[in-house]
Amino acid sequence: MQIYLPNQLKIGLAGGIASCLLVLLIIPLQATTYLDKWGYPRQTVSIDVSEKSLLEIFDTIESKSDYVFAFDNKNHDFRAVRLTLKFDQALIDDVLRSIEQKTAFEFNRINKVISVRKKRVDQPYLERDLKGLVKDALGETLPGVNVMVKGTTMGTVTDIDGEFSISIPDEEEIILVFTFVGFGSQEIAVSDQSFLEVVMEDDVQGLNEIVVTAAGIERNSNTLGYSVSTLNSDEVSQRNEPDPIRSLTGKIAGVNIQGGGGVAGGTTNITIRGNSSLGNNNQPLFVVDGVPFDNSSFGPVDGENQTQSAQSTTNRSFDIDPNNIASMTVLKGAAAAALYGSRAANGAIIITTKTGSTGRKGFEITFNSSYSQERISGLPEYQRVFGQGTSWDYRPGVYGSYGSPYSSRETIPHPLSPSYTSEDFPEFYQADGVTPLEVPYQSYAGESQKDFFRVGNLLENAISINTGNEKGGLMIGVSRMDNKGIVPGNEVSRTSFNVGGNADLENGFYVRGTISYVKTNQQSPPIGGRSSVMENLLYLANSYDLTNLPYEHPLTGDNVFYRAIDNPYWSVENSLSTSEVNRYYGNISLGNQITPWLDVKNTFGFNGYTDERTSVLGQGSSRYAPGAINTDHIFRQELDNTLLVTAELNPTENWSFRAILGNNINQRLTRRTAFQGDQIIVRGIDDIRNTTTITLADIPNNQALVKQRYYAFFADLTFDYKTFASINFVGRNDVSSTLPAENRSYLYGGVNGSFEFTEAFNLNGRTVNFGSLRIGYTKVGNEARPYQTINVFNANREFGGLGSPFSNANNSNVSTQTMSDLMTNSELQPEFITEFEVGSEIRLWQSLVTLDVTYYNKKSTSQIFVVNAAPSSGYLTRIINLGETSNKGVEIGLSASPLMSDNGLNWNINANFTRNRNKVEDIGDFAQLTYGGNVHIAGMPYGMIYGTGYARDQDGEILVNPQTAKPIASASSIPIGDPNPDFMLGFSNSLSWRGINFNFLFDWKQGGDILSTTIGQMYARGMIKDSEDRPHMIHQGVMGDVNTRTPLLDENGNTIPNNTAISYNEYFFSSGFGPGGLDAANVFDATVIRLREVSLGYEFPKSLLASTPFGSVNISLSGRNLWYLAPNTPEAMNYDPELSTSSSNNMGYDQLGVPPTKRYGVNLSVSF
Repeated sequence: MQIYLPNQLKIGLAGGIASCLLVLLIIPLQATTYLDKWGYPRQTVSIDVSEKSLLEIFDTIESKSDYVFAFDNKNHDFRAVRLTLKFDQALIDDVLRSIEQKTAFEFNRINKVISVRKKRVDQPYLERDLKGLVKDALGETLPGVNVMVKGTTMGTVTDIDGEFSISIPDEEEIILVFTFVGFGSQEIAVSDQSFLEVVMEDDVQGLNEIVVTAAGIERNSNTLGYSVSTLNSDEVSQRNEPDPIRSLTGKIAGVNIQGGGGVAGGTTNITIRGNSSLGNNNQPLFVVDGVPFDNSSFGPVDGENQTQSAQSTTNRSFDIDPNNIASMTVLKGAAAAALYGSRAANGAIIITTKTGSTGRKGFEITFNSSYSQERISGLPEYQRVFGQGTSWDYRPGVYGSYGSPYSSRETIPHPLSPSYTSEDFPEFYQADGVTPLEVPYQSYAGESQKDFFRVGNLLENAISINTGNEKGGLMIGVSRMDNKGIVPGNEVSRTSFNVGGNADLENGFYVRGTISYVKTNQQSPPIGGRSSVMENLLYLANSYDLTNLPYEHPLTGDNVFYRAIDNPYWSVENSLSTSEVNRYYGNISLGNQITPWLDVKNTFGFNGYTDERTSVLGQGSSRYAPGAINTDHIFRQELDNTLLVTAELNPTENWSFRAILGNNINQRLTRRTAFQGDQIIVRGIDDIRNTTTITLADIPNNQALVKQRYYAFFADLTFDYKTFASINFVGRNDVSSTLPAENRSYLYGGVNGSFEFTEAFNLNGRTVNFGSLRIGYTKVGNEARPYQTINVFNANREFGGLGSPFSNANNSNVSTQTMSDLMTNSELQPEFITEFEVGSEIRLWQSLVTLDVTYYNKKSTSQIFVVNAAPSSGYLTRIINLGETSNKGVEIGLSASPLMSDNGLNWNINANFTRNRNKVEDIGDFAQLTYGGNVHIAGMPYGMIYGTGYARDQDGEILVNPQTAKPIASASSIPIGDPNPDFMLGFSNSLSWRGINFNFLFDWKQGGDILSTTIGQMYARGMIKDSEDRPHMIHQGVMGDVNTRTPLLDENGNTIPNNTAISYNEYFFSSGFGPGGLDAANVFDATVIRLREVSLGYEFPKSLLASTPFGSVNISLSGRNLWYLAPNTPEAMNYDPELSTSSSNNMGYDQLGVPPTKRYGVNLSVSF
C-alpha cells in the first residue's frame, strides 16, 4: 500500500516512528524475587550511586522494583541527605538497613509499601498502640492505605486484610489522616479508643474534574463555558454492544442516534443539536487520541444489473474496539469544537484509548468475554382468514392476500405448478404429470416469517496487558468479535490489535503513542429496500408455505419461487454481498516540558483503510438469470499533524493565564474503483473473473479519486480569576484546498466563560454546595466538498462512452471523457455556523443532586447546495451559496443519589432531556430545495418528508373522488411529515450493594414522523390482523372535483360528506398500493419508549480473591432493547420506528428494513 505524504508531514512521520519504538521499548525492569512473610516477593536491586540525595535513592529503588515509599516530604528535606551506596543484586531490605545506619531515618515495610520516618531517640511523651480496619463503601477491606498521625512523621499502611497497627502519642486527642488513591482523604479524631474502623469514600468529585476538550486540551469541568458529556470505559465496553456509538443512546442530552435496525453491522447515524447543513454532512467529527477518524460510509456504485441496491454497509466508527476505549467525550456546541476546525462544525466525539498506567508496578492482565443471543424484537400479527389472490378470489400469481377466505375451500392446486413443469418438479403434479397436485388451503401467516429468522448471537473476547513504572506505561490489547444476525447470511466480525504507551524521558521530554490494526468482515444478503429479502418475506402470501416448499432447482440450482421474485432462502445462499476492511490508525506525540510554564508538543496521526467489496446476484436469479458480480475497491487515507505550544503563567496571586498556540495540517485521499461483471460462467464461484463481460462501473458523485488538504493556525487563551471565574478565547484560521483561491482562507472563533457564584460570594452551604453559570458565543466554518469549484472531466465506463464506440481511421475504441453535468462555482464560500450557548450547573446537598441546564441558539448561513441549472447553461445542476437554518433548544441533565446507606446500598439516578426546534429560515429565491426524499421550505422544519398527499378543502377536510370513493391526491408532491422529534428523554438507574450492581436505562423519543414502506405494503397486500374483518369502508372526507381539487357543493352551497362505501381490496390493493397510492397514508408518528439497557452484575470481594491469582472478577447479565412501545403506529404491526433506513440528511424513511432485535447476554471480566 502506498502512502501519499505531504512534505510538511515527512519530518513528523520520521519522528513518530522513532517515538513509537521508544514507547514499545520502555518496559519496567523486573528484579529477581524471593517471598517475604506476607507471601509477597522480596526483591533484589543493583545500585551504584555517589553523593546522591536520599530522594534520588528512593526513586532509583522504585524504578527497579515494585516497592513504593510513603513519607511526609513537607516536614523532612530528603534532598539534603546525600549518600554513596554500591550494591549488586542485594536484597532491598539490606539496602534499607544500610541507609538506616547512615542516617537519622528508619523504614517499615508492609507488603510493597515502605514507610519512612525519623528515628525516635527520646520520646517526650508516652505512646500507646492503636489497631484498626479500613474498608471501602461496599465493605471491602483496603490494603495499602496510608495512615498518618497529623502533624508528625508517625505513620503506617494497612496490610493485605486492610488492618493496621500504629503507635500514637498517649494524648487526650490526636488526628489520624487516611489517604488512598481514588478515595477522598479522611481525618478522624482519636481519643481513648483501642480499635478504629474506617470507611473510605470514593473521590467522585476529584475523578470528574478533568475532561478532554478540543485539540486534546485537558480542562477542569467547572471552568468550562460550554456543555460537555463524558462516558467512561465501563459504560462503553460492558454493554454487549459491538458498535461503540450505539452505546451513547439515551445517555447524553442533545445527541440523537438512529440505528440501522436488526442488521449485524448496520449503519448508525448520529447528530448533535439537530441538522444544520442543507446539503453537506451533518454528523459530528470523530477524534481518536487527538487525530480525526474517518466515519464516512460509501453508497453502492451505479450500473446496469447492479447488485448493491439492497446491500448493508456499516459506517467506519464500527472499526473502533469498545474494549480499547478509556473514555468518550461529546463536545456538543461550536464553542467546544471550534479548535478542530470546519469538520467539527456539527460537534465532535472525542475518544481516548488506553495507553497504559504510569506508576503501575508489574503486569496486569485483563480478560473480558461476553456472549449474547439476539432475537427479532417483534413480528406483525398476520391475518389468518384470507389467502392468496385479489377481490376475494384465489389467484396463485398475486403477491397479496386478498383472495378467497380459507373457509371457502379445502384445497388449491400446488402454488408453484403454474411456474414449473412436471419435468422439473414431478412432486407438484399428480401421476399424469399434467394435473397439479391439490394441497391444503390453509394459512402459514407468521409461521413462514418466524421460521426464516434465526437466533442470532454475539461472541466477543478481549485480552489486554497493562504494565509500567513511574516513567511510563504500556498497554497491549487484542480482541475478537463475531456477530451473526437474525437474517441468515448476515454476519460481521472484527479483529483488533491495539498498542498504546507513554513515557517520560530525560530533560523534560515525553512521548505518547498508539497504533491499532482492525480487520472487519461483513456479509449480508440483500436485506433492505426493494427487491430485498425483507420485501419478499414480510408480505409473502399467507397461504404460501415458505418453510417447506423448495427454494432452488435440484439440478440447476436456479431460484424457485413465483412472479419473477427471488425466494428469500435462495437469496441468502446465492446473492451475498461481502466487505473486507483492513484499517490502521494511530498517533505519535513527542513533547518537551521546556520550563515549568512552557510546553511544546507535536502529534502526528495516521488513519487509513481499504474496503474490498464483492456483491453477487446469483446465477439463476428470477431478477436476472445470467447473474452478475460487482467489485468495489475503496482506499481511504488521512494524515494529520498538530503542533501545540502551551504557556501557563500566574502573574499575580489571583490571576492565572494559559495560552495555547497551534498549527494543524491535514490531508485526505480517497481512491475508488468499481467493476461490473455480467453473466456468471460457473455457478458458486464469486469472483468477477468468473463472468463473461467486465466493465468499469460508474462511481457516484465523481468520487473515483479525491484528494484534499487544509492547514490551519489556531489559538486558545484562558484567563482564570482565583478559583471561580474563567474566560476563554478561541480563534482559528483555515486554508482549505476545496475552496477557490480568494476564499480558501477563512477566520473564525469565539469566546466563552464560566462563573462559580457559590465560591465567589461564599454561598456554599449544606443545601447548595456548588453553583456556576456559563455562556459562550462562537462562529465555526464548514468547508466545501472537493471539486465543487472547477469543472472536471469524467472517464467513461466503456471505450467510446458517447453512445457507441468512437473510432477513426487510425484507432478504434478510443477512451473518452465527458464534462460533468454539474456547474461548479469558482466563487464558492464556506458555510458558517454561529452558536450562542448559556447554561448553569447546580449541586445540592453535598452533590447528592446535580442539575445542569443549557439553552442554545445555532444558525447556519451561506449554505452550499446543488440546485437545478438553467437549460441554456448546458448543465443540469449548479452549486451555489444560499440559505440559512436555525436550531434552538434546551438540554437538561439531572443526577441524584437518593440512597447512600451505611450498609453499602447505593442508588443513583441520571436523566437527560433534549428539546430541539429547527427551521429553514431562508433559501433565497427558491420555493423549495429537495434533498433525496426530503424537502427544505423556508419557514418550515428541516427536511420535511416529501410525497403525494391528500387534496383538502380550505377547512382541511380530505377531498374524496365521488366515482371511486378514494381520496384525491394532491396536484403534486407536498410536505407530508416532519421527521424531527419533539423531544428526547433518557432515564437511567443504578443500584449497588456489596458488590452487586443493577442498572437499567429507558429512553423516550417523542414525535417525529416516519414514512413507512413496511406498514404501507403490509396493509396494501392484506397481511395484517386488523384486516381480518373486511366489510366495506367509508373514507372520511367530503366529495371533491378530481380536476380542480375543490369541494363539490350541494344546492345550499355546503360541502357534501362522503358516504360511498368501498371494499378493503379496492381501497388498499387495487389502483396502487395504499389509498390510491398516496404517500401521506403511510406517514406515522414515530414516538417510541424503550427499555434500552438492563444489567445485573456481581464483583467478587477482594477478600475472597486474596488467595487466588485474580485481582478482580466481575460477572454480569445484560439485555438490550428488551421492550418497546410505539403507541402511534398500528398495534398489529408491532412496529419499531428504530428500523428506519434513513441517513442523517435523508430523515424519516423506512424502506423495508430489518426489524431491531432483543439481545440477552452474559459478560465475564477477570484481571490478574
